[in-house]
Amino acid sequence: YPQQNALNSFRNGSWEGLSVDQIIRKRDQVSSWLLEQEFRKGDRIAIVPKIGSPEWMIVDFGCQQAGLVVVPIHPTSTPEEAEFILKETMCRLCITNDILFYDKVNALRNAVPSLTAAYHLESGAAGYLPPLDSAYDRITMEAVQKSRDAIAPSDILAIMYTSGTTGKPKGI
Repeated sequence: YPQQNALNSFRNGSWEGLSVDQIIRKRDQVSSWLLEQEFRKGDRIAIVPKIGSPEWMIVDFGCQQAGLVVVPIHPTSTPEEAEFILKETMCRLCITNDILFYDKVNALRNAVPSLTAAYHLESGAAGYLPPLDSAYDRITMEAVQKSRDAIAPSDILAIMYTSGTTGKPKGI
């Protein structure tokens, strides 16, 4: 620590790296933004990752630091399966990898009363997760630290769902 290339991804034909300092800053931006949006400890946040990317790790770390419970949803889930998981966990936010699943989630918003917002990770398009935007530069570390200090070892970190091959998906 600090490593210049702690997380790497292959984009547009070349490798791009993020340093530990860049990851920490982006993680803090995500946490700060979530707290600004009035997400609180224990709130459920669904993520629909489609491909591995540093952004998913940063979003996950940011949620953990804010004391939120991450609920991964498989990208091949049907709208009915996604609706079931979103309703059962009472997710307030869903972050998807792409606009296609983002549109599916937005179509479910009337059926899932707890879901207040959805965003995606396709940079430059409407609905992109604001704290990952390169222009976003607000961090309220006092609120982030307060949230971090409130986390206990007994708190739930994530709710993983089975595939539902024998019936409805089950959260564990």
